[in-house]
Amino acid sequence: NERSFVSALLPGLFPCGNKTPILDVPSHDLTRKIALGALVTSLVFDWAVRQRMSGTTLNWHIVKSLALPRPSSGADDLNAQATRIFLSGIHFASEWLRLPRSALSVPSRARTSTPTPHERLRIAAMIDAVVAAVMRLSMSDLRHVLSECDHPRGGTGNKQPKGFWRVDKDKDPELRHTVLTLVAFHDLQAKIEAAGGDRERGIDAFLSQNHGEGWMLPETLRLADYGLGHDERARHPQPVASRLGPRFHDWQLVQGAEESRRECHLHARNLLGVRGYAQLLVDLVQRRVTDGEDCLDLLTDDFVRELAGEHGYVALLVGVRVRNVLYEAPYWTLVDDLRNRGCLNETTHLLLLDTLHARKLMDDAEYRRRSGRDAPAPGTEPLPKAAEPDPDYDSKPSAKGGQKKLFE
Repeated sequence: NERSFVSALLPGLFPCGNKTPILDVPSHDLTRKIALGALVTSLVFDWAVRQRMSGTTLNWHIVKSLALPRPSSGADDLNAQATRIFLSGIHFASEWLRLPRSALSVPSRARTSTPTPHERLRIAAMIDAVVAAVMRLSMSDLRHVLSECDHPRGGTGNKQPKGFWRVDKDKDPELRHTVLTLVAFHDLQAKIEAAGGDRERGIDAFLSQNHGEGWMLPETLRLADYGLGHDERARHPQPVASRLGPRFHDWQLVQGAEESRRECHLHARNLLGVRGYAQLLVDLVQRRVTDGEDCLDLLTDDFVRELAGEHGYVALLVGVRVRNVLYEAPYWTLVDDLRNRGCLNETTHLLLLDTLHARKLMDDAEYRRRSGRDAPAPGTEPLPKAAEPDPDYDSKPSAKGGQKKLFE
């Protein structure tokens, strides 16, 4: 009964039932799904949900009646913050790689790792403050939504059955998600006033402060300065940031952007296998070409080529040709450039030509010209392996249990 609408992004298709329904959007744009998650997981949206509920089961007839604001100019900056908590974990390694570079304007420390409680609370309070502003709430409106949340531990008050006073009720008021959301919103309102009342400019300033990392948890907080608190402690500054632990783990502070990118590639390769990883690389090349960016650095990256292996690298180049990511002339220019750079040795180059010929993506004359040999008979060319064989897999049924070995 603490919250009613809590959202999370699922990596792929996970089994869900009536109590954990899936809400999707008719788009493959991951940034739209992150934006949707940030909006619906906010305290303001949850408050609207709780006004319509009489029990604890969230059904579709309630959800479809709820309103969401249209995206604003600050959506990219908000997505960059939300991405860091919605895409935490190694299962989202390929999603991190697919995100456009513009969506990662905020420096990401160890993209596939889980944020510390300090960092997660900071980002959650920022998201709640921005969503409240986007939904045109005033300070008094947000105080109403989060009423009774600033009482001391074990304190009494006119606690509403559907209120958020249960959130972090075992913590001191200055450490609660709800109270810190009010403090963050106070700072956001000041930014909007400084921008002459321009809400979008104020949100941009709020999210881009502190060198682009956004609002920070205060070192100390006196609740009385914000009209909060109901005891003597509220009249004195109380430590906040130091009590919530470090913002980053020690190893996150020393990991650079390049090392973080390689970690994403490594997890993606381990999760997707050779074939899936090759398809992911094709997606990345296609996105770069579509955006007018250079894809050569990705194709010549020694670490990426090592992860893909010979067959995976050939599958990548074949996929680029199959999808017409590059027209024929630019494609062969790219292949020749890769050969000159040493990325395609003679064996791998011949395997690529054999595969393209087998898929009828080049004729016999072109094959002879590029390979220096006669075209093989149809159906004899080696094709890239779809996946690596599992050395522990035994396709022979055991003497006792039929397919027992398979399930082991």
